[in-house]
Amino acid sequence: MKKTLLVALLISFAANAQVREKGNIEIQPFAGFSTSKLYTSDDVTYKSIVSPYFGVNAEFYFNSKWSLRTGLEFMQIGSKNPRYFNSGWNNIEEI
Repeated sequence: MKKTLLVALLISFAANAQVREKGNIEIQPFAGFSTSKLYTSDDVTYKSIVSPYFGVNAEFYFNSKWSLRTGLEFMQIGSKNPRYFNSGWNNIEEI
């Protein structure tokens, strides 16, 4: 039974192979969420941020083996403003 299931699974993957021909263009949008946090050796506390990222990729096929892919992506990086800052000579609250 296991061998039959494995053979059926392999055949389904082979049957689903995509043929890419010269001149085909594929456009692929994508979206998701990302997190970012800044770590430093200073005495500063940074808050992490959670933000969406999204974009689009385009792929142009020269033949069945070679293609050129380009894309545009938006992603926010960094961290929120520090909660406090202590540089020794000044003390700034909520920058």
